[in-house]
Amino acid sequence: MKKINSLLLLIFCFTIALGQKKKQKPLPPPKVEAIKPSVVEETNKVSDIQYISPPTLPNENINVQESKVIENLNLDSNAKKCACDNVAIILGADKFGEGFMAKDFGLRGTVKNIKNVEKRDTLVGYSETLSKGNTVDLTFSNQGFLQTYAKEMMDKWSKSQGLESFSQVFYNDKNQIINTEIYLGDKKNLMAKNHFLYNAMGLYEVEITDKEKKTIKKKITFECSKTENEFFVVKKEINEERKQETNEMYVFNTKNQLIKKQEIFNSYRDTKRNKTSTFVYNNLGQLTEENFLNQDGTMRDYLHHQYNPQGDVIKSVYKDGDYIVYDYKYDNQNNWIWKQKTSFEKSRFSDEMQIDERLTWDRTILYY
Repeated sequence: MKKINSLLLLIFCFTIALGQKKKQKPLPPPKVEAIKPSVVEETNKVSDIQYISPPTLPNENINVQESKVIENLNLDSNAKKCACDNVAIILGADKFGEGFMAKDFGLRGTVKNIKNVEKRDTLVGYSETLSKGNTVDLTFSNQGFLQTYAKEMMDKWSKSQGLESFSQVFYNDKNQIINTEIYLGDKKNLMAKNHFLYNAMGLYEVEITDKEKKTIKKKITFECSKTENEFFVVKKEINEERKQETNEMYVFNTKNQLIKKQEIFNSYRDTKRNKTSTFVYNNLGQLTEENFLNQDGTMRDYLHHQYNPQGDVIKSVYKDGDYIVYDYKYDNQNNWIWKQKTSFEKSRFSDEMQIDERLTWDRTILYY
């Protein structure tokens, strides 16, 4: 009863206040009618309760897990096993423009040291891609073999230092790579070693150990074969701890040019990625086409390159019309010391081309 009286008083006061605001005569308070509580009839009869079975789902809505499939590399059936003796092209196959020899970088003269500083234009492109400036520093022997490789990646969101790594390469008297040591942050902080193993067939395995010289559950193996016109390298990387396996096949022509690459990535005995790329060169040995294929061999995308008289790419065009242009400055050996890359793509709102990203590299080169 107290609650009803309070409610009536509140409604009454609100009505009086509203009436004063509008300068109207207050309305009489509303009548409150007593509400009779509803009566729930209890029943203990089982026969009064009905059980309805859930509806049957159609077959298309049932989540059926696909069976796992392991896909294989498309190796030529006529290829015969041979020695993996051309270590430089084998190890540099997945590094366009970079490798283990100074000539892999297209350098002229006897180069001792290269230092590249990359910077992104913060006025164009998307903020999540911006970097304050990554640095790569390499040294070579007077025979052109890579000796050290240092990389410093700056944090994308601030000027603070990001990842810093340093690698050192060791060779035997046959100029074969036998070890690489990888340090993080500090040259005294050894993180891992790669041991390159050879037999009568040449390079066959890379064994990886940690800083305590314990074998990491990860290894890389190589198998080579050839036909009359092509040289095949099958690279298998197994990570037992993560139950992952990557199989790569590199195909070279008689000029040691990479003309095809296939990569298959398996995880937990299931193929997650299978992609193939092919490559075309002109009579000067310059890469003119990179073709990216679907699994059935049809063209998914491509990248066509044009070159300047110095042999450097000046324009690259994608299948959809997006393109990249390059500008350079050179030293007296005709090696570039400044490079700018500007990527253009079609606007999301029109057919106009707009700048998606712009990067520059300052490169310092020391010669013997």
